[in-house]
Amino acid sequence: MGFRDLKTFNLAMMGYRPSYIWKSIMKAKEMIIDGFRWKVGNGNSIRIWEDEWIPGKSFFYPDPLPANELPKDLVSSIIDQHKGIWDSKKIRSLFSVQDQSLITKIPLSSPPKEDSWVWKDSDFGSYTVRSAYFWIRNKQQSKIARFHSIDEDDSEFWKNLWNLDTQPKVKNLPMENL
Repeated sequence: MGFRDLKTFNLAMMGYRPSYIWKSIMKAKEMIIDGFRWKVGNGNSIRIWEDEWIPGKSFFYPDPLPANELPKDLVSSIIDQHKGIWDSKKIRSLFSVQDQSLITKIPLSSPPKEDSWVWKDSDFGSYTVRSAYFWIRNKQQSKIARFHSIDEDDSEFWKNLWNLDTQPKVKNLPMENL
């Protein structure tokens, strides 16, 4: 059709009242995008503190040392570009001991390649429908577990919500957002 901006076209297709199928596709897209992390190549595309890039961590983000002001640097700034190795001096000054160990275990290619996306929940970083199914299922189960482990303050909220004199669909709105 010759559309120049596919994202804008997709949003236009959703229109004012998107169909159930279209909303489901967009929701799945969000979940699947959340299932990827960066694989370090040359480090030019990966933001140190904002992007998920450290394998071996549950959230793939580094923990900053408390005394440091966080520079808005790219991962390439902690790679010695001439030698093609991690800059251990910079790494020691910016990261916790645990993160230092995990970062220096990340292999760097020679010659450097572009950074790429890999699937978080796979041994080889490859996306499969099976791995996505289990990843989404685990994510949903953890939300349910958090819901069941509510504290005293939340318990009062839910009690008040269920006792409201309103339409049932209003009461179910918070449940749909879990």
